[in-house]
Amino acid sequence: MKETKFSFLLIMFAIALFSFLKPISADTENQVSSPTIEDVTVDDSTRIVDKGKDFITVEKDFKADEISTKEENIATPRMWPGFSIRNIKTDGQVTNKNRVISSDDLTAGSTFTYKVSYSATTTIENIMSIGAAEFNSKIGLKSSATVSVSKSFKTTCPKTYNGKKVKYCTVTFYPKYQKYKFDEYFLGSKKTIGRAKVLVGFTQEVKYHF
Repeated sequence: MKETKFSFLLIMFAIALFSFLKPISADTENQVSSPTIEDVTVDDSTRIVDKGKDFITVEKDFKADEISTKEENIATPRMWPGFSIRNIKTDGQVTNKNRVISSDDLTAGSTFTYKVSYSATTTIENIMSIGAAEFNSKIGLKSSATVSVSKSFKTTCPKTYNGKKVKYCTVTFYPKYQKYKFDEYFLGSKKTIGRAKVLVGFTQEVKYHF
C-alpha cells in the first residue's frame, strides 16, 4: 500500500514538474483567438414556426442585455497539471424548447413589458465536467460554471394579425444557447475534441389565436 501511494505521488510530482518546466500560458494555449461572448450574435428575424386554421406561431431570438458569471474559487482543468483547452470555435446555436422560462396570455390590443432572467450551467461534453468554469473564462466570462442572462421585452398583442382578428396572444420564452467545439490537450498532445453549450439569450415565441 505504501509503495502504491509513493508511486502515485511520484507520478503527480513528475507531471507537475513537467508542467512547471514547460508552462502553457493563457495567451499561447490557443492556436487561434478564442471567440468571446461579446462576439456572439443571434438571428433576430421573425419566423413562422407553426400555422393552423385558428392560429399562427412565430418566434424570434434575442441576445441577452446582460450575460454574467460570478467570480468563484472553483476547481478547473488548469489546476490539473498538463491539461488545456485550445482552438475554441463557434458551432451553431440551439433553443431548448423543453425548458419554458415563462409563458403568459395577453389580450388583443394590449402591451406588456417582460423582464426575463434565467441561469444555466455551461455544459461540457467529452471532457471532465470540471471544465465548465474553465471554458467560461476562456470566452470572456468569470470563473463560475453558471451563466446568468436577463433582458427586457416590450410585447404588443395586436387586434389583427395577418389579416385576421386576434382573440389573444400567448407569449413564451425559452433559453437560447451558443454551441462551441474545442480541442483538449494533455502534456502538449491533443487527446479529444470537446463541445460546450453556453447560455446567451432567449427565444421569444408568440402564438396569435384567431
